[in-house]
Amino acid sequence: MRNSDRLRPRPAFLNASRKLKVYFHTGSTAKYAQAGFVFGRLGLPLSGSRSDHPDEMEDYFGGVQQLIELKLRDVWLGPSTVYFVEDTYVRIEALSKPTNASSASDEWAKATVPGLATKEWFKNVSFRDLDARLVANGGDRRATVYSTVALHVPGVAIPQIFTDCVKGSIAHNPGTGLEQNRPYPWLSQNSFNAWFIPIGEDIPLSDLELERSLDVDFRISALLALADRLEEYMAILNLPPVSVELAPQEARFRRHGVSIHQQAQLFPTRRPPIVVIGLTCAGKTTLGQFLSRYGYTHIEASSVLQALQGTDLALASRPGYLQAMTTLGLNGWDIIARQSVRLYGSYIESGICITGLRTVEELSYLARLFDDLFVVLLEAPADIRFERYLRRRRSGEDLSLTRFRQREVEHASFGLINVADHCATVRILNDSTLSDFANIARLIAEPGAITSSPKVSSRGVGPDIALKSQIYRCARVLANAHEGLSPTDIEVLQRQRGDAHVVRRNAVRKTLLQHPVFARREREAAGQTFYELTEHGHAYVSLIATLCSTRDYAEFSDIGHMDAFLHNQLK
Repeated sequence: MRNSDRLRPRPAFLNASRKLKVYFHTGSTAKYAQAGFVFGRLGLPLSGSRSDHPDEMEDYFGGVQQLIELKLRDVWLGPSTVYFVEDTYVRIEALSKPTNASSASDEWAKATVPGLATKEWFKNVSFRDLDARLVANGGDRRATVYSTVALHVPGVAIPQIFTDCVKGSIAHNPGTGLEQNRPYPWLSQNSFNAWFIPIGEDIPLSDLELERSLDVDFRISALLALADRLEEYMAILNLPPVSVELAPQEARFRRHGVSIHQQAQLFPTRRPPIVVIGLTCAGKTTLGQFLSRYGYTHIEASSVLQALQGTDLALASRPGYLQAMTTLGLNGWDIIARQSVRLYGSYIESGICITGLRTVEELSYLARLFDDLFVVLLEAPADIRFERYLRRRRSGEDLSLTRFRQREVEHASFGLINVADHCATVRILNDSTLSDFANIARLIAEPGAITSSPKVSSRGVGPDIALKSQIYRCARVLANAHEGLSPTDIEVLQRQRGDAHVVRRNAVRKTLLQHPVFARREREAAGQTFYELTEHGHAYVSLIATLCSTRDYAEFSDIGHMDAFLHNQLK
């Protein structure tokens, strides 16, 4: 099938409720523009590009596959990022040695000119010089251009390689490019495309009209092969629950570095892991300490964070809030949860209690790992929490009311506390004595006893609260958008989906401004503000989907159907 026929919007991309975020690591604006064009047409816009060293020299020892794998391995875009790299190679027959070896082999690399050094070669040779060499070598102008793409998928050790090539010849005169091709920099006169005539054409690739160039463009062929693989991943990612069987928890533990002796399914008496969230001085650490009396291992998130930071003096010189932001930003927003499971895996059977988590990503990781995760939302009036803050008197801590309020803002900037009621299993009011609080801890440790306390309630918390909330309804629409949306767009799309409870545009604007961790302004145009989700916003939507799938909502294959469900339940 021709490339032009394959460059069509694909239902697997457009109709997916869960979408892959794919990044292209490159220092070339022309390459990124071309990849963006391809994936935009297919319905899967690239999420971004990054290259810290676009002009770095490469080690050409070995073959194409070895080089592209090394290039991929040198890239670091985060532990949970899907990304790819691309290299272009040229073989000019008159300058190369004969070989029947595969283009991925070391033998081919040694026999081919310019081969792996194409990028540097093109910078240092003129068309006139090349033309003179071809004439001197008998006039053989045959050439082949190769494009090799390597894809990194988190959790997959072996890179996936996609290669394609186009045969042709070196032009007698370089192309000049077409005026109408100016928006497409890969078809400019400043690239090798201006020197190369694909087989079946009589003018350089740079001088072909865009649509005509698609079928003879070497890089587009390789990118389409990559897109085919991503389409398969997207289809699997969006399979309905009836087509998916959750792995036994022992397999999931093994994947996350927990030994066979810690596998939950093998121990029917395993306690549900507990996560305690809440504002400053709500009593999170105290509850964890009380639960340790009943056999739970208390894991304080700040301690795991400090272990990650180690002895980094530059990091230690920053305020604690910035230290945490920096560490999580570099290692992944779920790093504290991942490290907690890895470091305390041997205690999972007897029970673990994690306190002090701050990000949606951390809770999402644990919810995916543990189907029976028990999330406690601790609350207390602000005046009581401030009194505890004054009594706590941690070394060097500013005890002013201003600083206390600033800590609240800093805590909220991580995201989780803003939607704590959307993901909690129970809400506990901690406004009484330590003795009363200790009794609540005892009830938590006893299966089925927790609801007997008047200080504990399961009303007003959980994913059903999220499904009815304005921020979730707005975020869900934005999560499925390929570009920024205005408040009017968001309202219209809800109506088109048939949502039972539509958030009107004025409320949309107010809601998004109230949740800057989850949504941000993308652009201003025609008197309207357009919004997009942040990475935390996408994680929030994913968390709610996970919680719904593990509780009373598993029968639904599409979260979009839950509005109708809730509408019927609320009649």
